[in-house]
Amino acid sequence: MGDPLGEAQALRALGLAARNNGDIDRSVEAMRRGVVLAESAGDITIAAQVRTTLGPTLLYAGRPNEAVQVLAAAAEVLTGVDRAKVEMQLGGIKAR
Repeated sequence: MGDPLGEAQALRALGLAARNNGDIDRSVEAMRRGVVLAESAGDITIAAQVRTTLGPTLLYAGRPNEAVQVLAAAAEVLTGVDRAKVEMQLGGIKAR
């Protein structure tokens, strides 16, 4: 595509679509690729935003420990309302 940040965001959307269609493995794969692309382009914020979607997907996949790790990494980068949303997700997972 030539635009790694745009591709990272597109992979996040593709991952959401796959998750909504029940293809959790494809969803996780797409979002992980999105994180890698954003990080390789040097944009930790977009990588963190993709992680906020990847975390719940890992939870749906029955991988709560990975979900916590991914969301904690996102929380380290995000600020304000975005960080609060991630912390709420983390609280929900840890309360289970």
